[in-house]
Parts: sequence; C-alpha cells; structure tokens
Amino acid sequence: MDCSSLLAGIESIEVEPIGKKFVHRFPAEALEKIRSKDLDVILRFGFNILSGDILTAARYGVWSYHHDDNDFYRGGPPHFWELVEKSPLSGVILQVLTEELDGGLVLCKSLFTTEQTTSASVNRYTPYWGSTDMVIRKLNELHRCGWDYVKAKSIPNSPYQGKRKIYRTPTNSEMKGWLGPLILKKAVEYPFRKKTVQHWKIAVRTGHQLLFEFRLMWTSLTFVGLSLRKTTSGLIRSRSSIKESAGRFSTTITIQNAALELHAPKSRPMAR
Repeated sequence: MDCSSLLAGIESIEVEPIGKKFVHRFPAEALEKIRSKDLDVILRFGFNILSGDILTAARYGVWSYHHDDNDFYRGGPPHFWELVEKSPLSGVILQVLTEELDGGLVLCKSLFTTEQTTSASVNRYTPYWGSTDMVIRKLNELHRCGWDYVKAKSIPNSPYQGKRKIYRTPTNSEMKGWLGPLILKKAVEYPFRKKTVQHWKIAVRTGHQLLFEFRLMWTSLTFVGLSLRKTTSGLIRSRSSIKESAGRFSTTITIQNAALELHAPKSRPMAR
C-alpha cells in the first residue's frame, strides 16, 4: 500500500540496501543520516531481514511486526502455515529486532482463532486489524513510564517449538499435498451438504453468590453529590449494603470485568 500521500511534507531518506536475497544492510552514509536525527524508535515496514548497525541506530531499536506466533512460526508467509498444520491459534507480535530471526525482545503479543478456511488472506484479516494498536500502545507506555517499564512488561522468551527451523513460501508439491485431500473431501461431501442455520444461546445465572469479590482501595467516594462512607472500604457482598451507606439517595454499584461502574437512578428519598 502506497502511503506517500499521507506522509507528504515529512522528511524522508531514500536508501538502497546492501545485500542479496533475504538479508539487507544499510550503507554507511544512510546510517550517518539516521543517527543524526537522534531517534528514539525506528519502525520497520519494508525491506527484507534487517541486519547490521541499523538495528542500533535508534535509542530503543528497530520495532517490527511479525505476523505469526514466534514461539511456533518463524519465517513466512504470514498466517499460512497455521492452516496447513491446523494450529488453533494465529499470532501477532511486536518485537525489537536483533540479528536472530524473529528472536528479538517481544514487546507484546496477541493470539487469534485460526479461521477454518483454505485462504491465507481470510486468516490474516482478524490478526492484521486486531494488532493495529500495538505500536501506539507501546509508544505511549515508553513516553509515560520509560524504557525499563516497557522491557519489564515484555513477553518472556521461551524455547522455539516450531516443526521447521525457518518456514518459507510453500512449493508446488507442498501445496498439492495440503490442498489435494481438502478438495477431495469437499467433493465427496458436496452432494450431502445440508443447509446451515446459526443458533444463538443465552445463559441466565440465578442466585446471589458473587463470581468474585473486589476490594475497594479507597475509604470515601463522591458521586453525583453522594458520599459513600468508610463502610464501603470492606468487601462488596451485596447491593443492599451499598444502598444503606449511600445516604439519602439510592445508588447502585456493580462490578463488571474487574471495573467499577456507578449507576445513579432517579433521585428519591429512601424509606425510613
């Protein structure tokens, strides 16, 4: 995708990388220009495998997406071999590049359900869109909390568990071995296909026992003119205990996804 129109007016440097096949290095004059900008981070969206001094040209390195789970898939194409090997999950990581292929510092990782399809493009759709916030999220953490915090929040390294050392573009024979049985199966099942209908299921939970307990960390809270007294610093066990301490008006506190939500109904005096 050509984004040059979106970056019009921003200073740019054209670089002709040094190297053959899969590995690219930057020439000395390009490195000098880049270092003169005193950059915090370089984002990689092009080139092949970067190697050499460019990896340390920015204060916090070169950040790059890897559209696969690096614990199982190193190389490419993105989100293709998960389909071949029937992996239930397809991953995306944001990493700081090193000389080791897909073995750098993993700043964050997301996992997505692998689609039941033979199209790699279909399987890429959700991971591509679902990971668009990674860079801005980590840059925000870097700005607010510093590099030590970002490193402390990184994903710990684990042994590589892939079936191949490096995954590469499949050959014709590999494609035939994968697609052949699938096409044959679909051809056999096609005459016996049935119309599918989506079914929705709704579960209703009864009873008053909480799924979990959440301890308030403050001793007082003011909300819409209401003051919840110290009695709310204990465990929330029922809504009624909150109503009793809410004073003149009725206020309900509920807990959802480990976050507090305040709902203030119409103001009315409580029964004495």
